[in-house]
Amino acid sequence: MKLRVEKQEENILVLARDNFINPKVDGFTQYEVLGALIVGMGEMERLVNVLTTDPEEVKKAQEDLKKAEAMLRGEKVD
Repeated sequence: MKLRVEKQEENILVLARDNFINPKVDGFTQYEVLGALIVGMGEMERLVNVLTTDPEEVKKAQEDLKKAEAMLRGEKVD
């Protein structure tokens, strides 16, 4: 029984490695699909943040950045 369990564990590891490493000519591995889903979810979150950010906040942040850059150059800032 112990030998059978070890053989099954070995088979699972080999299958997982093959699914992850070897490219498939007729489709995608489950890891590729999962990775694409995770990347897509992150991109959707980024787009939502961009679309829901108030334009006035963006302008204020840009002005603050310009002031900070001017201060670093040694210019007098209001």
